[in-house]
Amino acid sequence: MNNDQFFRRFCYPNGCLKNKLKVHDAQRLAAKEFQTVCQQIQLILTQAPRITNLDDLCTVHKRLLGTIYTWAGQVRTDYDLHKRTDGMDFYAQPAATIPLAWQYIEHDLLQPVIGEKQPSIERYVELLDNINTLHPFREGNGRATKTFLQLLARQHHQYLYFPRHQKQLIVAMNAANYKKMAEQVQLVPINQPVTRPSAEPPFDDQKLTICQHQFKDQLAYRTARDSVLFNLYEGWRPSSAEVLAILE
Repeated sequence: MNNDQFFRRFCYPNGCLKNKLKVHDAQRLAAKEFQTVCQQIQLILTQAPRITNLDDLCTVHKRLLGTIYTWAGQVRTDYDLHKRTDGMDFYAQPAATIPLAWQYIEHDLLQPVIGEKQPSIERYVELLDNINTLHPFREGNGRATKTFLQLLARQHHQYLYFPRHQKQLIVAMNAANYKKMAEQVQLVPINQPVTRPSAEPPFDDQKLTICQHQFKDQLAYRTARDSVLFNLYEGWRPSSAEVLAILE
């Protein structure tokens, strides 16, 4: 598939992604997507379905974006992806080799973690790196992957604390440097506070607030924090009013 075919398949003439809502304005679509995905992440993390295999990643992705895009939950089969973020080039797993990489992640990485009593942070970041390289979906890979891994951690009574800013994490992933990745993502027992809390807006980990909205307990705060944080990584910067709207 050449660039022109790729563009016409996924985008309207003005560049906005084709969507079920028939929205042709990219900013309006981003706002709707932020609201929908935040709410879905909160719902999924609250329900906490068990992760049993890598196909659950497709289920998570479809739940996040299925009301907006027809391709939600569908693994790439006939096109490759190249992205450039903050001056860094990223080449996803070629579509032709996704089945082989999928099998490796499933059997060599995911199933051993599922079977462990208390997986280490190194296990989680290795999964994060390999699923990120796989990049099986058109968009929303980061949001689906982090939600998937958070579910995996929860069933081990653990919590993955992702950093407010991800540039250093991306650099470490591009270099497959698991040691540096492990320094960026904190792993703690689910009922314990993180060792390096942050008060960088819009989050305050010690006060348990987001945009000064107070949460009753640590679990509720973390669920809401993840729902917002995972979306901030996608280039969308919502206003405080937009954030508060999905928290109430």
